[in-house]
Amino acid sequence: MRIAIVGKGGSGKTTLAATLSRLLARRGFSVVAIDGDPNPNLGMALGVTSQVLAAQHSLPRSILVERADASGETQIVGLAEPFQAITAEHGVPAPDGVTLLMNVQIEHGGGGCLCGEHITVRDMLGYMVEQEGQFTILDMEASVEHMGRGTPRYADVLLIVTEPYYRSLETTGRLAPLARDIEVKQMYVVANKVRGARDEEAI
Repeated sequence: MRIAIVGKGGSGKTTLAATLSRLLARRGFSVVAIDGDPNPNLGMALGVTSQVLAAQHSLPRSILVERADASGETQIVGLAEPFQAITAEHGVPAPDGVTLLMNVQIEHGGGGCLCGEHITVRDMLGYMVEQEGQFTILDMEASVEHMGRGTPRYADVLLIVTEPYYRSLETTGRLAPLARDIEVKQMYVVANKVRGARDEEAI
């Protein structure tokens, strides 16, 4: 199952992604956690040391097979290797047996946009062949921009983490219709920091 997690910054999406990843791994599932945030924090939340994370780089475009069609347009036709081989080569071991993949990182100022990195993870999820007992958790950036690129298009489930505050709820209200536009299969709101009946009512 492929689970993408989105929400406003500070809503708790990375904490949820890390906790969900480790709990599923403790129950015996194979778990790949993908950090899709340009300000990556999933590795630290999982318990990977900063020294290990500093040595990691974004997934290369070479994990995808591209071919030109009759008009000369480049099309993605599949993965260069099985998904398990990609995680073995590019993955970082994390506690409880979770494998971490780093997808989006800004390594130099003025380096341009990260559209290619988002497209890479989107297409990787679309072409991966899932094995029984396998979970892929995608922690996404705190914005709605990735929805325009369709990054979570192939997720089986989208979790929108929200808080009972106006700006967080406003972000949730923007994310939900965008997810419908890219035909996400299932969508749920995860309420965080709920302290009583009024907060529940707001959510």
